[in-house]
Amino acid sequence: MTQQEFENIILKAFLKLDVSLFEKLDDDAMYYYLTKEELIEEFTIIFNDFKSKGITSLHSKFSTCNGCYPKAKAYEFFNSVNQEPIVRYIVTKENDTSFILRLCSNNPESTEQNRQPF
Repeated sequence: MTQQEFENIILKAFLKLDVSLFEKLDDDAMYYYLTKEELIEEFTIIFNDFKSKGITSLHSKFSTCNGCYPKAKAYEFFNSVNQEPIVRYIVTKENDTSFILRLCSNNPESTEQNRQPF
């Protein structure tokens, strides 16, 4: 699976809060130390938590990591109704059989042009 294919699957799943889209991921790859099945279990809980808070869909903004994975691709996700920042994830390919889908805890400096808390 290419980086672009991985990103496309992850983004679609996040935007729709639809964990079933993760079924398209490679069965034999690892996802930040999780198997595909473990990843699906984890994101079922995460997406259900978002939904329990009334969040029905998200939109995204591309970013890069300036912390743990310098220059790795990251995405910021926002509530599509009120634009509230929800979460930020690293979404990148580590090698042919390993991908990183990890909560990003980096807090870049805010500027007047970018007042996002991510």
